[in-house]
Amino acid sequence: MADPATKTESSKPTKSAKAAADEPKLTLPVGHPQAGYVPPDLSFRDSAGDSDEEQAALEEQIADRDELVEMVADHEHQVATEEREAALAEAEPKK
Repeated sequence: MADPATKTESSKPTKSAKAAADEPKLTLPVGHPQAGYVPPDLSFRDSAGDSDEEQAALEEQIADRDELVEMVADHEHQVATEEREAALAEAEPKK
């Protein structure tokens, strides 16, 4: 029987897939016309005395904010990538 600790096969994703997933998203500087706004994280509650309705509302608020943060990050990454590619194309020497 083979010992699982000595198994040489790996179920990890390939290097290129892992590199794409680990690549940080680009952001836009403060004051940029297309920079997004994310409200502050107000999710901390000690939950002492919260009713089920209050807890459900808090969880919904947290999920909504998380969704907003992801949408803003995706938009900023898209805009920053387009601007970077445009700047690189402009900087290339003309033949």
